[in-house]
Amino acid sequence: MSLDPHQWSWRDEAFLMREGLRVQNALEYFSHSEFYRFFDGQKSLLQMRRRGIDTVGLSGTDFRIVYANIAAKVGEVSGSLIVLQRVEVSSGGSDAKEVFYIQGGTVFLSPTVASVLQGALSDASLSLKDQHESLTMRLPFGQDRRPVVTHALPQLSSILFSV
Repeated sequence: MSLDPHQWSWRDEAFLMREGLRVQNALEYFSHSEFYRFFDGQKSLLQMRRRGIDTVGLSGTDFRIVYANIAAKVGEVSGSLIVLQRVEVSSGGSDAKEVFYIQGGTVFLSPTVASVLQGALSDASLSLKDQHESLTMRLPFGQDRRPVVTHALPQLSSILFSV
């Protein structure tokens, strides 16, 4: 398994067959995942609530459902989409962290905006490099491997004004 959780996906067929997947059990389903363990879910407020501990007023990591489509609300696994978010809760409020989504029963970590932009810029950079190399391959080169640039205007003016 990769050390980068953005490359992971997780699915528990036994849980899905036994319990199904709907909004009411999505956090329990997620709590069995590698993502939950990797992001310290065992120390989270969600874990405390699962043990019956009142977490009102406590600070720490929490996991929340922030979106569920209609399929997830009616328990249709194949078409379900549930979005979860890890938040850091403190007396001053909450700070949003990672976003996870469960699509059709498979859990993924959502890429960050920065990683999406980095990927797009990297692709654009490689494309420009390839285009540059393609263009320079077509130019005539002098012995020092620099493009030979000829200027037609001085030659044209010498012909016109030599009469």
